Order: sequence, then C-alpha cells, then structure tokens
Amino acid sequence: MITELIGDLPARVHGHMASNVAAEQGLDDAEEALDRIGETPGHVGEALGYIDDIGMRAEDSPVRAEDAPIHAEAHARAEDAPARAAGAPERAAEDPEHVDILQVRFPRLTSDDVVRRLLQRIEERRTTGVCFPDMSTLNIAAIQPAFRRLLQRRMLVFNDGAGVAWAARRQGRPLPDNLNGTDLVPRLLAAARAGTSVYLLGAKPGVAARALERLAERHPHLRFVGSHHGYLDAAAEAEVVATLRRLRPQIVMVAMGNPLQVELIDRHLDDPALEGTLWLAVGGQLDYHGGTLRRAPPWVRRARLEWLYISMQQPYKARRYLLGIPRFVARCLWAERRGGHAAPGDEAAR
Repeated sequence: MITELIGDLPARVHGHMASNVAAEQGLDDAEEALDRIGETPGHVGEALGYIDDIGMRAEDSPVRAEDAPIHAEAHARAEDAPARAAGAPERAAEDPEHVDILQVRFPRLTSDDVVRRLLQRIEERRTTGVCFPDMSTLNIAAIQPAFRRLLQRRMLVFNDGAGVAWAARRQGRPLPDNLNGTDLVPRLLAAARAGTSVYLLGAKPGVAARALERLAERHPHLRFVGSHHGYLDAAAEAEVVATLRRLRPQIVMVAMGNPLQVELIDRHLDDPALEGTLWLAVGGQLDYHGGTLRRAPPWVRRARLEWLYISMQQPYKARRYLLGIPRFVARCLWAERRGGHAAPGDEAAR
C-alpha cells in the first residue's frame, strides 16, 4: 500500500541526484509523496501492520557490530527512569513551546537558541544529557517504551532530519531549524570558552583517537583530554568511567548509536563525581571527524537526502531507511487518527 502511495518517488529521487537544482526538486517530490499518504488515512492501519511485520522480521536478524557497540547491560536501569526523573535536569519548564512526535517532546528552538542554552549549562556546571533524535530513533522509541521514557524524562532532545520536521508541520507547529548534532556540536565546540575540556567516547577502535586529533586541530582553544572506542563490556565501561572521574571533562561526546548511547549516559547522569558534565549523544559523528565517513555535500543536505548519501557509503544502513521511512510515516498518521502524538499524562514533563 505504501508503495502504491509513494509511486515512482525512488526513481525520481535517483534521477534528481544529478544536479543541485534537481535535488531541490527531489525535496518537493518527497514532500508531495508524504502529503499523498496523508490524504489516505483509511489505509494507515493496514500499512502500519504490514510495514511493522517486515520491520520486526528485519530487527530480529543479528545486529551488525557497525550499527552499535556491544554492551552487556544495554537495557539496565531503563525501566526505573521515572523513579530517578526528579534528579534529572529540568526541561519542560524552560521549553514552553514544543511539539510532541510519537510521544517524544521537542522544543521549538533555533540553532542559535540551542547553542546558547548548552553553553549556559556548561558555564553553570549543570549536568545534562542531550540527544538528537531523528526518524530512526523515534522508530526505536515507538517499540521500546523504556527507551522512549529515557528520551522524554532524562534527556534534552533536539530535532534531527526531514522526517521529524514533516511530522511537526503536519501538526501546524513547524520546527524553526534542523537541529542535527553533526552541525550543532561543531558550533558548540567553536563557541565554548577557551580551556573547556572534552572527552570522546565511541566508534570503532582508533576512530575516536583520530577524531580527537582532528578536532584538536580545528578547535585549539579547547582541551581534548582523552578518547576511547565504544565497544564496551561492563568491565571496560567501569574503566572508562574511572578515567572520566579522574579527568572531569566538561563535555563528553558519546558515539554509540541509539539506544546504547542514551542508556550509557543515563547510567552515569547522576554520578556525583561527574556532576556538571554535558553528555552529548552524537551517533556517527566521530566517524565524520575520524575520516571514516564523508559528510554529504551541502546541496544534498538541503534536499534532505543525507540518508541516501550515508546509505551509499554504508550499505548495511539502507534497511534502516528503506523500512524506516514508511514505518515512521505510517506511525505518525496513525497517531493523528488516534488523537495525537502526546505522551501519557505522567510522562508529559519531567
């Protein structure tokens, strides 16, 4: 059913990759296709069931190491997030304007707003966890309620990508900017006070070390105090945490993919020895800085086709997008039919 609604969009997108002007047209075509799906709400339930059946079979297959580092206690403590929410940094009170998407609340902020707020938290030594959920992350949250509660209660979340923007526009509450971490984190580092300390955690062995060298060259006013790869068992995580307690970095960039990076941050967000740390869940960002992944050209990003550019470099991620896009669309439309995207009352704010 989704294939019928989207029609020949994939072929048109492929053809549009030839030029900048055509890529902009590709964006228009993508939005037109989503609108066509939105005009046929009667098929949403059927489509969601069909897509979920395919997606769940795909998710049952073994997880590739490249997708996310292994951790033996990946889901530990996630279920008790409500009990610890009182000790987490405040969010709802400072973000009165927001939009809820699949039961995750996003503030409607500009990129300048976000950089300014995060800099303030660093200056005030306010412990904070930050995540940049995109469509794929929200798909995970939709089938893992414990992870969704971590996003909702324990993290500051900022919107990443065309899918989240589309869902907000459908509610009449457009998001001012695309707040993806790949753009925002370098801006934050550039604006941070001289001497601010940074630690990199994640990616494959060697990648974080190379990323540290390159970031240190780009931001000589900062102190990059250490790095470690993201393939951690419980013992290795304990060693990394001991190092963090000794170094006391003001910023820790965690690059493990979701939900693992958010779960790791959650485990240590209340550590009194790490009070004042700004934890940034940055996904594959260290791969860019470490030279193992190329960033899409600006015109591809403007056309909101960065996912396709990533898939060309990392084919194993194609499944995430080819299944994830229609699943996300169907979930959003189904949420609209059932009365909205808002989280349950006891999760609406921390």
